[in-house]
Amino acid sequence: MVLRNVYSKISQELTSHLLPVLLLVTLLTPTYSNAQTYSGPIVITKGGTYTGNWESTNSDVAAVDIRTTEPVVIINSNVRGAGFLIKSWYYAADITVKNTNGYGITPTPTTEYPKTRRFVTLNDFRNLVVENCYLENTAGIVLGDDYRGDGSPSQTIKIRYNKAKNIDGRVYGGKMHSQFVQFNYRGQIPHVEIAWNQVINEPNRSVKEDNINIYNSRGTPSSPIKIHNNYIQGAYPVNAQASSFSGGGILTDSDGDASRSPAYIEAHDNQLVNLGNYSMGIAAGHNIRYHHNRIINSATFDDGTRFNMYTSGVWSKDYEKTGITYSNSIDNNTLGVMAWNWPNNRRDISDMSGASADNNISLPGVITKQHEQEEYNIWQQKLSNNGIVIGPGGSGTPTQTTPPVAEVPAEEEPADEQPADGTTEPGTGTGKITSEFWANVNSENVRDIPVNTTPTSTKELTIFEATSNVADHYGQRIRGYITAPVDGRYTFWVAGDNNVMLYLSSSEDPAKKEMIAFVNGYTKSREWNKQTSQKSAEINLEAGKQYYIEVLHVEGEGEDNVAVGWQLPDGTLERPIAGNRLSPMASQPEPSTTPDPVIPDATTDKATTYPNPFTGIFVLDFGDQQIKLKRVVIMSQEGLLKHNVPNVKLTDNKLTIDLTKVKLYPGMYFLKYTDHTGLSQTVRIIKE
Repeated sequence: MVLRNVYSKISQELTSHLLPVLLLVTLLTPTYSNAQTYSGPIVITKGGTYTGNWESTNSDVAAVDIRTTEPVVIINSNVRGAGFLIKSWYYAADITVKNTNGYGITPTPTTEYPKTRRFVTLNDFRNLVVENCYLENTAGIVLGDDYRGDGSPSQTIKIRYNKAKNIDGRVYGGKMHSQFVQFNYRGQIPHVEIAWNQVINEPNRSVKEDNINIYNSRGTPSSPIKIHNNYIQGAYPVNAQASSFSGGGILTDSDGDASRSPAYIEAHDNQLVNLGNYSMGIAAGHNIRYHHNRIINSATFDDGTRFNMYTSGVWSKDYEKTGITYSNSIDNNTLGVMAWNWPNNRRDISDMSGASADNNISLPGVITKQHEQEEYNIWQQKLSNNGIVIGPGGSGTPTQTTPPVAEVPAEEEPADEQPADGTTEPGTGTGKITSEFWANVNSENVRDIPVNTTPTSTKELTIFEATSNVADHYGQRIRGYITAPVDGRYTFWVAGDNNVMLYLSSSEDPAKKEMIAFVNGYTKSREWNKQTSQKSAEINLEAGKQYYIEVLHVEGEGEDNVAVGWQLPDGTLERPIAGNRLSPMASQPEPSTTPDPVIPDATTDKATTYPNPFTGIFVLDFGDQQIKLKRVVIMSQEGLLKHNVPNVKLTDNKLTIDLTKVKLYPGMYFLKYTDHTGLSQTVRIIKE
């Protein structure tokens, strides 16, 4: 979508697109399973790796609110939200989200401004990785404000191997613009990649604008933003049969000059299917190349009825007439776009200014639903050929065929050697495992400690010694290999009253895990609801086969409160945190006791602005309050940064703000100011 429409028509959208409550509830019902048990929202104030199921039924409260500059990893989790699912604003965030499901649920009324159900929303960030996740009925991923990273490969943006269904910008009483991915950050970032994602939007069940929108954001000359090998299907107005739609596929746009406009972007080998309005567009920007993409559109719905909206394939245009669209190329693309009532009912290429168009191929004849189905088949074959499995549990690399190598202390066996194997004679199987201890959930404090790694008999492994207690082993993870005895049986023991999660998998298939739970030292059934009287569990293994074992000592019985250690199919070891760092089941998180600043809900009782509405200049007046400002920003209703006020020094406790040279379309915005203590407040303003 060309963002000229976002703000000037916001009040119109919140009324003209008002949906009946019953219809809204029906359309917002996702298809996920209700088997999971969810705890309440969590506020994360310390770095670490987190696993859990979190839900917020209040659109004003993020399900996961990250308030730390320390690296945070969310893995193997489920997140549901009526508003933001995963949020971090103004903490220079470093966040990784992997193997996680995100679901948007029915929105509720909000204060100050509507909160869309963004899967991830970051303002101020150093690094974001979103990989092998599943999104349904969310408003996608947005990165705004400032890039605070160092430009290294470990401080960039990677959005890869995800599946998304029905990007949905509905809020309580209306809709907001949303995208699968939107960039709206300042600064150049190298090593950025949006790749191998599948996005499928269904008519009348999705409410989105552009699937991917790059706004005032850029890569570098030597490392452009790479948007490649994505499958994007569907872009429709809220009423799919409507005659107009301002969204589409992949777009670059800007409200700035050549120094702020999108630049150094390369989009290639993407497949764009059945998109209303346009498939790939350049509304502003330079040094952008779209090449070797496949753009196929029958401009019909599944029932055979035709689109009433405009359709086109690729285009480039200096949309705002500011001279910032130049040095672009649209080449070597395969195009087949039906456009009813245009000459020959085709519109493969429309406007082409500020870009060259070379070697593009237009498919002959009428494009049909069969052509679109073939595109999906091509996509599936492409994934298979590259050994890529998208979504949770998948991998961005070919399936591993060799066993993973367990970590061992430096003074023990080197990492590329196999641990001690048992012989194949009956009664002589042995095992060797290594251990790690996590002190205060701080990776800098990881150290090796001795544990009982020798089986007490030929077929037994004592996980904790009889003298152990919770304090000794809390947070400990043991991992390594065992080799099954020839009779194929192995017994695991837990001494004392320790709570232990044990995961066992064949080294031939490390992603498929069997779980044994010991609670208060006693085993529990796999249904997780029946405690047995034994402090051991016997597992039938394939004789002579090598198995990978992981053990984590935790607190509490709730599976959702336990952070588990994982080894991904590519051999990556994901490090856990202790279970007591997660939200308790069915309750709100404990109040933070850390010194991190807390950003409270927006209020309007601290300052006033006048004139309001304003045309270009207005005054922020603090009256008789004594305040020292640290920062003042202007944000859109979605919380996207529109302007950072450069000089925030007060005169007579007032700040005059000149926005005459800032391109703001008429509509409502929010002025957010932060004082020297870190406290932030928000004031609603209206641009005439």
